[in-house]
Amino acid sequence: MTDQNIIRKISALLARADAARNDNEHEREIAMRQANALMAKHDLSVASLTKEQQEEKQGPLYESSDEIGRNIWKAGVYNEIAKLHQCQAIKGQGGAVHILGRKTRVEVARSIADWCIQSIEREKPKAWDAVEGKAGINRRSFNTSFGNGAWQGISSSVTQIIAERRKGQLDGETLSRENAMVLVDQDKKALAETGDYVRRLYPRLRTGGHTSSRSSQGHAAGRAYGSGLSLNGQIGRRSAGLLN
Repeated sequence: MTDQNIIRKISALLARADAARNDNEHEREIAMRQANALMAKHDLSVASLTKEQQEEKQGPLYESSDEIGRNIWKAGVYNEIAKLHQCQAIKGQGGAVHILGRKTRVEVARSIADWCIQSIEREKPKAWDAVEGKAGINRRSFNTSFGNGAWQGISSSVTQIIAERRKGQLDGETLSRENAMVLVDQDKKALAETGDYVRRLYPRLRTGGHTSSRSSQGHAAGRAYGSGLSLNGQIGRRSAGLLN
């Protein structure tokens, strides 16, 4: 499957996973899990190819740029989804966020991060409406805290998914020992390559970025929502009520 075919298939899956376009909860969950698993399975399928053939299928090393505003939690979501696909996210000046890695992985990560952020933004007003006793609660603080919580929920899911991959689990499927070792090796190589690429482009890169959650209700609701976003067949599957 070529670079562009992978991206087209991912885009089609994400369209099916969008609540605004598809009111079938079961189909949305399946589509989101398939979108996230496809890239890892693709990497596994090209492991036996030469380095030149792998680069042809996965695309060149690449840096994207998306405008996300000044919300730290959005950059955090990009960072977590980038890690899931062996890329690295960097928050640039202004409201930009960059993802670096092989082009196919970058484009997939961008699409899924954007899907997650749109889902979180759509859920915010529903979560606010569900709060009892709003007196004394600042809605802006609630929304920021909801975003922060959702970011943390996604981070927990990504950590679990990566840990499962290292054990030979891919979207709920147990790989053979040989394939599991290949997958782990591919991940290590891809992460090392991405790290080298980032250091070449940003030799003075600084880490940082902090945001606080002043609303415990917003943070708790956001974390529950982010943890339930369907990123994997066994991890991050929410109840029907939260998706409707």
